[in-house]
Order: sequence, then C-alpha cells, then structure tokens
Amino acid sequence: MTTLNNPVRRRTRDAYPVLRPKPDKIVITLFPGDVLVFRKERGRQEWYLPIAVAFRAAVHRKAAHEASARKKGACHV
Repeated sequence: MTTLNNPVRRRTRDAYPVLRPKPDKIVITLFPGDVLVFRKERGRQEWYLPIAVAFRAAVHRKAAHEASARKKGACHV
C-alpha cells in the first residue's frame, strides 16, 4: 500500500440517474485526509463523505442483510 499524498480521481464506468432522469457518469475523488468527494461529470456541485462514514454504512448494510437472511432462513424451519 502507498500513502495518499495527492488526490486520485476516477470516473464511473456506468452512468447513474441520481440527480435527474438522464443518467450521468460520476467522478469520485479520494483526497488525502480520507475524504471521498462525489460530483456529476461536467458538474460543479460536490458532495463530501468521510471514509469512516462510508465504511460504517457498508458494515451496517452488510449486517442488516445478514440478519435479514438469517430471519428468512429461520422462518422456513
């Protein structure tokens, strides 16, 4: 692993209809200081998300999915 010293930008492969019905690609920037920044391609407005918040959301989502799967499995027994 390398330490992040400069921002890294990547464009999504697919377009997503997040802000409007017309799908647009999203540009994600990973900044030093562990911050994700999202913006619509060719857009100016940015949305910031600390990596800690994204990770916590991913963990909670996985736990909820596993709990739901266990609950569905228990109902069929």
